[in-house]
Amino acid sequence: MEETLDLLGKLCKEYFDSGKSNELKLQLDNGIIMDDFPVSFYVDTKELRELEKKFLKKAKGRILDVGCGSGRIGLILKEGGLEAIGIDISDNMVYIAQKRGLTAYKMDINKELPKGIFDTVIMYGNGFGMPGSIENIQNFLRRLHSITSSDAIIIAESNDPNRMTNRIDLEYQERNKKLGRYTGQRKWRYISGNKVGIYQDWVQVEPNLLKKIAKETDWKITDDPEYEKESRWGAYFFTLSKG
Repeated sequence: MEETLDLLGKLCKEYFDSGKSNELKLQLDNGIIMDDFPVSFYVDTKELRELEKKFLKKAKGRILDVGCGSGRIGLILKEGGLEAIGIDISDNMVYIAQKRGLTAYKMDINKELPKGIFDTVIMYGNGFGMPGSIENIQNFLRRLHSITSSDAIIIAESNDPNRMTNRIDLEYQERNKKLGRYTGQRKWRYISGNKVGIYQDWVQVEPNLLKKIAKETDWKITDDPEYEKESRWGAYFFTLSKG
């Protein structure tokens, strides 16, 4: 297998430029391989899920779209007359977003943040766990204070590991406990054909842990977690404001 940096981003750029879509799979670090959405999903999807739509209505002022991907949320915000700046660790995803007329920059959120002051920070697509560890999430939230206004809000999505129903997820959680890791910690990579991506860390933050993290980083939950109906992953949305 050929290890490829930013495999998803490269496949999305190839699809955006040529229309060639590839199948994707996810591999957990315990060796389990699962089917994922096709590449076209990450480029073509435009519609919002009901809770995405509901919480996005809270967006105001100057907006930072964290993990902007190919620009789905940015395009919707732009159509609504709102100013949004997207950041993503993948230069290929940033390329697509820019080609679509959006303002987007390549950034690793654990190392840097854009300059200026933002009124809304959006973290969709289970984005709250994007920093990769509980410590990184805490550091990220603290650093956001310096680039957000006094009445800024964070609109985010996470998965609740306590509401997982899939056997693969439950077995992975048991493995986490045996390894002394947080239940909602994830480590996975993409696979497409004979290519494999680089393993990346993600965190699925349960609401009780969310409250603790928010309090410790001078943020507070202003909209109680609202769960997506019939989600096998316990997907929920929430809003944070400065404490």
